[in-house]
Amino acid sequence: MTLNEYFSRSTHQGLDATVDFLGKNPFSRFIYAEIAYLDKWWTNLSPSVRTLFTKLVRDGQWEIAVGGWVVHDEALTHYGAVISQLIEGVVPNVSWAIDVFGYSATGSYILRKAGIKNALINRVHYEVKKALARTQDLEFVWRQSWDSSGEMGVFTHLMPFYAYDVPHTCGPDPSICCQFDFMRTVLKCPWGVQPTPITPSNVQARAELLVDQYRKKAKLFKNGNVVLVPLGDDFRFLTSNEWNLQTSNYRMLMDHINDNPSYNMHSASFPDGSTVIKEAMVDPTDLVIQSYTCFYMQLPREHGIDFTQKVGNNVATSPVSFKLSRL
Repeated sequence: MTLNEYFSRSTHQGLDATVDFLGKNPFSRFIYAEIAYLDKWWTNLSPSVRTLFTKLVRDGQWEIAVGGWVVHDEALTHYGAVISQLIEGVVPNVSWAIDVFGYSATGSYILRKAGIKNALINRVHYEVKKALARTQDLEFVWRQSWDSSGEMGVFTHLMPFYAYDVPHTCGPDPSICCQFDFMRTVLKCPWGVQPTPITPSNVQARAELLVDQYRKKAKLFKNGNVVLVPLGDDFRFLTSNEWNLQTSNYRMLMDHINDNPSYNMHSASFPDGSTVIKEAMVDPTDLVIQSYTCFYMQLPREHGIDFTQKVGNNVATSPVSFKLSRL
């Protein structure tokens, strides 16, 4: 479908539902990166909805990521086009690029020059993810090899699992995580076990199951006690029904989990989460410096060189997310 077809069939109603829900629920958060759609939506908004949307952005409830018209491809796009699309409109401080097929060092440099300090990436070759998970280096400062001062470094969070949908973001077991995507009471889970609405009688067992996934995910990161868990997918939160399904069930889970003083689970924007993650580092040097040329899905293969050894030698030293600390 074309951009206009996507917008008219689904995106428009999703943005309408989101601005309405966030306006009524100040503790909810949403992150959005497709400004081409946002621009088409803004054009036809009433003055009152424009005022509400502007307030949500200023208050940090609605996080605009990257700030370009699109989340650009980083393999073929000329840097001039990348810069051009970043110079208009809002100036964000985060990048949220979960579905581009690779990330270039030039792209990271341009984003930092544009004022972006925190980045989240996902589509990296799985062998790279596994290598970084072994050393708990999925969160790092990404800068160019020539940047000895570190001025152009960007704090980067690499999502550790296969994809960015709910089954692959709460922890390592998608069959369990899928049970906590409450929209799948309609859409269903392919692993055979469907989501169960949270009730007073099952909240303890369901919370324990979820926290166990959070704990296992947290072990892949050096800070050890803070985990970022995005909640979303393609074409989600399109209706008030989904917003209510997700937030009402998660609110019961959060309230129960937070009854334990060892835990602190709440909705957070990506900038908030990034700040907490960095503050949780026992030693600031835990954030290693990655000087990779790029992170692409396709990796070169060289005879006689083990890939994991190559990775080791190359190491120089979210719309809504949840934070669970002190695991």
